[in-house]
Amino acid sequence: MIYLKGITTADSYDNKGKYFAEIHEDIKKIINKLELSYDIYEYYVSHQKDPHAEVSICIKKSKIRMTFAHFFKVDGSRFNEGSDYEWYLFIEKGRNFIESLEKSGIDRMAHLDNLKTCLLSTFPIIINLSDSSILEAYSANIVNLSFIDEFAKENN
Repeated sequence: MIYLKGITTADSYDNKGKYFAEIHEDIKKIINKLELSYDIYEYYVSHQKDPHAEVSICIKKSKIRMTFAHFFKVDGSRFNEGSDYEWYLFIEKGRNFIESLEKSGIDRMAHLDNLKTCLLSTFPIIINLSDSSILEAYSANIVNLSFIDEFAKENN
């Protein structure tokens, strides 16, 4: 089972400023706190091999094309600007990222839709950020998502 917790603006609109509300500052606070315990890797899937990726793994091969998952280590400064639509993988500091990727079995998945499930078998948290208005955190263990509840208590 995969658990999901998050924060969102729920498309709130500031009538005075005439703009959609953002939670960018909240996202920075959450990421800064998580960065104390975790290393952060941005990842995405494409049909092209990315020469700039720290790690690229072929996750699907067909007669016509290949599909790769690309991973890049990032630091907290990455979140100083607003985000577009990005996926982030969190691993405890000191753990070997490549060994954990190999253990996840993403190169042996039956279907691409299983990527998140495979990654969460060895990584504690995946976060999806969208347009500085949504933070969705996923985990196979709901306890790993307690930072969302703690943030909510601190900010209410």
